[in-house]
Amino acid sequence: MEYGIFALMSRGDLSRPAARILDDGIEQIVAAEALGFQSVWLAEHHFSSYSVIPNPLQLAIKLSERTSRITLGTAVLVPPFYHGLRLAEDVVMADVLTGGRLRVGVGRGYQRYEFERYGLSVDDSRAMFEENMEILRLALTQETFSFKGRYFQIPETALQIRPLQQPHPEIWVAVSTPETIAWAVERDYALITSASARPTDHIRRVRRDYDEQLRAAGRPLDGARFAIQRYAYVTDDRQDALEATQHVLWTYRVAENYRAGSGPANNGIANSSPVAQEPTPEELVDRLVFGDPETCIRKLQRDVDDCRPTHLSLVTCFGGFQHERALRSLRRLAEEVLPYIKEPVGVS
Repeated sequence: MEYGIFALMSRGDLSRPAARILDDGIEQIVAAEALGFQSVWLAEHHFSSYSVIPNPLQLAIKLSERTSRITLGTAVLVPPFYHGLRLAEDVVMADVLTGGRLRVGVGRGYQRYEFERYGLSVDDSRAMFEENMEILRLALTQETFSFKGRYFQIPETALQIRPLQQPHPEIWVAVSTPETIAWAVERDYALITSASARPTDHIRRVRRDYDEQLRAAGRPLDGARFAIQRYAYVTDDRQDALEATQHVLWTYRVAENYRAGSGPANNGIANSSPVAQEPTPEELVDRLVFGDPETCIRKLQRDVDDCRPTHLSLVTCFGGFQHERALRSLRRLAEEVLPYIKEPVGVS
């Protein structure tokens, strides 16, 4: 099982400029590699303080210069925001410049606010996603190709640079619905899902749906690439854990407000207004991988046993969380928690 961290790089603390957040985020990733983490997953978001990463492929290239072995993944690129050909060229360039350490995570996108600022409709996200993913597949696997679709028409075309990884970097799909899971399984793509601040029943349901689709396709369940994402913070002080949930809650509120299309960003400042039925700090401490090492081990082991992930992605810095606290918890995760997690048991 592979351990990694997820980088959103939010401006939950507006006193910190974006450049500082990027520098701190890069330092955390460099530290994660030194501590033995094997991968990093980089977000893509636009036009608000929710994230300062509009281009994770560029950031992956930068990180390849500061690290030597960690796998550099996107979580996720949003294909509807691209022309499929440009996306393919950018992916190939990043794969070559990172020395073949790139992993390509993709998703439909969900923030109406972002779609509107690109002159797009979020209602078209599935169709645009699938069309651009087909263009990406053709561009990465064919010497020459052409394409006729609803959104793009491409005459015979050939990329002048080919992926270092053959036939192409691993493709991972962010999933939450049976429809997207079926689409990904049909194409033999890997899956990534997140509990976010919700109960972990969500990732267990995704795993069950994934198993059903794999069985229907006649494919083995054991070893099927599956990543789960969990918030994690190691602390011996429950009050400290409760305070840390406020930064998770900021992230949760922003995402839910964007998902609902309510209260767009004001001068680029994300709307973090409370949302209906949001979890309490006490619920979050119990729900997230927060607590002392023994508590974190118990929670993660249950996730591993129930969901059988091949990859575990931990969100270790969130909202306006302080850089030093994130680094301290990252070290404790690496030294006091992860060495004691047992590998998932296979199923027949």
